[in-house]
Amino acid sequence: MRNAVLQLAVLVGLMAAAGTIHNVANSGNSQKYLQWVDARLYINPYTAQPPVADSTAPPAAPVKPADPPIAPKPPIDGAVKAPAGDVLKPLATTPLNPPPIPVVPPATPGAHVMLSLVEAYQNLVDGTLFIDARRTRDYENGHIPTAISLSPWEADYTDKIAKLIEGGAILEAPLVVYCGDSKECEDSKLVCAQLKAAGFVNLMIYQGGFPEWSREKQNLIARGKDPGVFNPPQKN
Repeated sequence: MRNAVLQLAVLVGLMAAAGTIHNVANSGNSQKYLQWVDARLYINPYTAQPPVADSTAPPAAPVKPADPPIAPKPPIDGAVKAPAGDVLKPLATTPLNPPPIPVVPPATPGAHVMLSLVEAYQNLVDGTLFIDARRTRDYENGHIPTAISLSPWEADYTDKIAKLIEGGAILEAPLVVYCGDSKECEDSKLVCAQLKAAGFVNLMIYQGGFPEWSREKQNLIARGKDPGVFNPPQKN
């Protein structure tokens, strides 16, 4: 194998030397001068003239200009064009005629009729039903005659209201509520709210409450669990 390679190299060298000698001897004769490369691709370094193109070759095809970019279409029906894979959502729009905002009327001040001592006493004379909103122990120590115990802080509160209705109380009849607070009357207001929910419509609050009554009407106080009896004065 080594001898074959050596012989091939020697042969190539002899061929190159023979060609070189041939070109030197025929340098003035272009017909016998051997071209080592294609004459069309050969540039003479002394004349710097490029080779002449082959006139028989077909002309190169013209290059077609690139198509102009296509402008994106405007969104339809208020949708925004999103990347692939995203869900298209409609744009939020404001209605031309928004619904009117409801106006909440302010709370009516003085929802309950407040009674003075004179007015409370006159209602007692007229036979109006009285309700004591204090706790049972305070009621038993002393209360306005004929008043029934109905404290909003005791467990049988709603049961007493039900028994009041079952006992024949007239929902349209006047009813006076009092408690132990002569300023805010919070317990009286709580009882009135529950009675109103039960159907009573003519509710009044004795503002002075039992503190004022016990000072001004000491001879008109009942004690114990029973409502007691009131004997109105005889008219002349």
